[in-house]
Amino acid sequence: VISFANTRRKILEAGVHARGENPAYKKDGKPSKYLTINDIILAVEPALLENNLVATFTQSLGHQAVDSEWKPYAVFFKLTIMHYPSLNKFESVCMMYSKPDAQSMGKAMTYAKRYLYQNLLMLPTVTDKEDDDAQSITEDMQKLQPKKLDRLGG
Repeated sequence: VISFANTRRKILEAGVHARGENPAYKKDGKPSKYLTINDIILAVEPALLENNLVATFTQSLGHQAVDSEWKPYAVFFKLTIMHYPSLNKFESVCMMYSKPDAQSMGKAMTYAKRYLYQNLLMLPTVTDKEDDDAQSITEDMQKLQPKKLDRLGG
């Protein structure tokens, strides 16, 4: 039986070491808390694999009725980190709202992946003011207005 406390500690120790060594954690020679999803994957993937762990990312769409049509509205993202010899896993889920176009969905997906990795592996984060994607998604959400639906059945 795997002890996830020990496995998670090993991952975190490797993450701390990677942050110190990985140039992705520095911008213009100075420490930086902002990480792209590529920065995160490059930093944590070796530590995950070294500990027999593999990360998978899935998504599913929620829907709402808009003008008598069902349209994508909420997107649910899940990051699972599995210890493949034992098939034990730990996971984190988040929900993002997105316009139903490819660019908006891509932004939501990228932001969710980064957020889930940071959450699950306790990586440093930045505030939304320092994060252009988060700000853009927040602005998109503020523009969405709920539509009034006719009551069914009277």
